[in-house]
Amino acid sequence: MISLEAIKKVIQPTLEEYNLYLVDMHAGNGNNFKIEVDSLEGFKIEHCVKINRAVEAVFDRDVEDYALEVTSPGLDQPFKVPQQYHKNIGREVELVLSNGEKRVGTLKEVSETGITIEKTERKKIEGTKKKEWVTTTSVFEFKEIGKAFVKLSF
Repeated sequence: MISLEAIKKVIQPTLEEYNLYLVDMHAGNGNNFKIEVDSLEGFKIEHCVKINRAVEAVFDRDVEDYALEVTSPGLDQPFKVPQQYHKNIGREVELVLSNGEKRVGTLKEVSETGITIEKTERKKIEGTKKKEWVTTTSVFEFKEIGKAFVKLSF
């Protein structure tokens, strides 16, 4: 039986060669494996092929009888690793905080401990009758964030 650690060890050189990072990997029923990989420079189908071939070069499908799916994380999936925050700087994100609150804003900065988002909206200014554009900046530590997603706009 193939272990996740064995697969991780096999794909590591390929990840490094193509500047990819591992987002998630898990084993399903039997020997069914799913590997989610991404890149700060953009993920290509060729990357999936290279990773798949690296695994097949070490583990013979006829002997091990396994299924392997290599994919990039879906846009509707929450961020799982810090690199995903870096990749999405400048994009609108939706945060679900640990306390259940939701926040939306443009991801401006990522540090070792958290992120900074900005939101610009029209607000009524006290003492005036009209609304003005106001930009607010919020800082969240990673431990405060339950889930973070890219906010999709159609």
